[in-house]
Amino acid sequence: MPIRNRGGKLEWRFKVSGHLWSHITDLADTPRNRIKAHRLEAEARKPVIEGRTAELTIAIEPFNSASQAFERWARGEYGDHPNR
Repeated sequence: MPIRNRGGKLEWRFKVSGHLWSHITDLADTPRNRIKAHRLEAEARKPVIEGRTAELTIAIEPFNSASQAFERWARGEYGDHPNR
């Protein structure tokens, strides 16, 4: 599957055994970054084909950045309820 533009950022996608894998990168859509995105796709595809998919789903990050990401998610999920 191709590299494609998602809101100005590049997304790589591929399908293995009926399961779709995708990730939106932080790369802007430029010709040079498309090459980088293809490289990232190839690096992500290798563990999937080898059966090591847990390596793609586990992301270790510092508590500060994880808590900020959780707050952004929670605001979107449980935002203001104007009808209450």
